[in-house]
This record gives sequence, C-alpha cells and structure tokens, in this order.
Amino acid sequence: MHTKSVKLEPNANGHKYLNLAEFLKGKDSLRAYEKGIELMTAQRQAYLNAGNEMEASVLSRQIATAYASVAELYMTDLWYYLYNTIVTKAMLKPHAKPVFKML
Repeated sequence: MHTKSVKLEPNANGHKYLNLAEFLKGKDSLRAYEKGIELMTAQRQAYLNAGNEMEASVLSRQIATAYASVAELYMTDLWYYLYNTIVTKAMLKPHAKPVFKML
C-alpha cells in the first residue's frame, strides 16, 4: 500500500515515505527517510512563507523525529556501512597503518 502511494504521487506528502521506511531495510530505508524529510522540509518552508507558524512548528517536530529514526537506522542496519566509511577514510591518512596494526 505504501509503495503504491509513493508511485502514484512521488512528490506529495513526506509522511508516506516515513511510513514506507519502517517496512524497508538498510539503504532502502535510508533513502525513504531522506525523501520524506526532503518533502516535509519543503512543506515546512511553504507553511512559513504563508505565515502558518503553528503548522510549521508541528512539522519541525515531525522532521526532528524523522532524523532520530535515521540515527537509529545507523545504529542498527547501517552500522557497518558507517564504520566501514570511517575506517576507510582513516586508512587513507598518513601513518594510519601502524595505528590499525595495534588494534
């Protein structure tokens, strides 16, 4: 149902992407969260431009919650991706190999 909603109107309602992200795993889930946050951020700006501070405030809290979900995703499904990225960057630095041999 969520995927059908996304296909029918891909640039409407960021909340559906957040719901879809809950059913996905790994990078697919991350992409859905990112798209949802992108759409919600644009909607928040539209509310601010229209002078609707109350709706913008509600949406700000929802966006913050979505970012917390992304952080949780990195602590569970994507921990290895994040770890691998950091270690790869560190290994490219001068004098890194002796330090990693000690670990």
